[in-house]
Amino acid sequence: PEELEGIQLSGIIGAGFASQPMIDSEGNYTGLWGGSIQNMELKKGYIVKYNFDDNLEFSDEYNTSFRWNFDEEWSYEDALARDPENERLYPKDPIAGLGFNQSTKQGFYFFDSIDLNDYEIEKGDWVVSIHDGIIIGSREWTGEMIDVPAMGYDGTDYTIGYIKDGQVPQFMVYKPSIDSFIEISAETIPEWKNNLLATLSGVSEKITLPSQFIMHNPYPNPFNPVTNISFDIPIDSDVVVQIYDINGRHVAEIVNSSLAAGSYQYKWDARMIASGLYFINITAADFVHTSKVILIK
Repeated sequence: PEELEGIQLSGIIGAGFASQPMIDSEGNYTGLWGGSIQNMELKKGYIVKYNFDDNLEFSDEYNTSFRWNFDEEWSYEDALARDPENERLYPKDPIAGLGFNQSTKQGFYFFDSIDLNDYEIEKGDWVVSIHDGIIIGSREWTGEMIDVPAMGYDGTDYTIGYIKDGQVPQFMVYKPSIDSFIEISAETIPEWKNNLLATLSGVSEKITLPSQFIMHNPYPNPFNPVTNISFDIPIDSDVVVQIYDINGRHVAEIVNSSLAAGSYQYKWDARMIASGLYFINITAADFVHTSKVILIK
């Protein structure tokens, strides 16, 4: 239906599948749907989610109903999820190791783009939802918006360990080409609840923060004329990295600033410095460390 008085459709949910209208950056409906429900099959149940316009009276919200009529002129293939060639995409069953049990309680997280650091997300990859190390949903990446199910605990033995209200799932990309999982995160991941439809934005590979202060060995060492200086800081810190010669004279300052927790790498270009033994000293919070390097020209 194109128009329901005071009502806007926000999504359709089936058993393990969901679709929702695709919205542009200005909040306008694009005319397409994203997700995995390709058509409305007879004799199967669906949950239709909808929003109320602000001008509806409060009492109207609980006295509004509508009938979904089959319209032979409405093309389900055109209106619901589809690929660029307009071929219908039936979601594949999960590949080995990515399977999960269907629950009577389910939520869906929608992804339309994923940025990875060293790889590209590509068709044939899988986006996986996980709770406490248990896979609770998976969906193949198709290049379009996909719905990733997250199955909840419904009291049955089949869903023991599955997610519950108020908890937040973890997401991974599985790349068959390298047989590896890559953890991803988003700007905000809404807490799970039954029949949730949530679109995630700013999805990218998750950066794992260091667990301790570490200064890695400079490399190359010996060097000429550039060496790399890298270190990890587990908390936001004022970091100072200085270089001294064998007589204790200050030679160079590499960094002197406040840095957020993370891993860092800097280069020391010593092309204007004489050959010899030098000391790289780092101070970050209560962490102090000195490394030796040899410059050979």
